[in-house]
Amino acid sequence: MNDALKNLNVKIPNIKLPALEPLQREFFIRMTFSALVDADYLDTEAHFNPAQSERRRQYPSLVSLWEKLQIAQKAIVNDSTPVNRIRR
Repeated sequence: MNDALKNLNVKIPNIKLPALEPLQREFFIRMTFSALVDADYLDTEAHFNPAQSERRRQYPSLVSLWEKLQIAQKAIVNDSTPVNRIRR
């Protein structure tokens, strides 16, 4: 670990990933980098344009999204159309 991080008392988590296929590893790296870029962009926006940042934060909670997903899954199970049979 370099000295700058030691001086900041930054703790870097030791993440152990399961053995991944090359395509899975690439997807994981791309998604992680994308999340980092998004977080940086949103943090910059919050600094320079707090009003826009606040409007962007008005989104449904994870609990309400989970409930909607559960309802949708029940609808798929109860629907015997060809597409929903494949989805199941």
